[in-house]
Amino acid sequence: MHTISATEAKNHLASVMARALKEPVIIEKNGRPTVVMMSVEAYDEVATHSRKKAFLDLCDGIAATAQKNGMTDEILQSILASDK
Repeated sequence: MHTISATEAKNHLASVMARALKEPVIIEKNGRPTVVMMSVEAYDEVATHSRKKAFLDLCDGIAATAQKNGMTDEILQSILASDK
């Protein structure tokens, strides 16, 4: 990953965008990482991964709560079978 200053990004926007199509570019302001420029495809991949992780974390939380409250595989199978 390449790191540049905000001033350099402003002065060379076209070349920074071209580089960001190949790899994410970190842009610093006052010497601190502030934003990342990346391709839409890379962003979509990151966002999709994040949504999948959030969904799986939610499922894990629901499962843990259900188990804590006495839910078992047998009870779940019984509930699912009765809905047919």
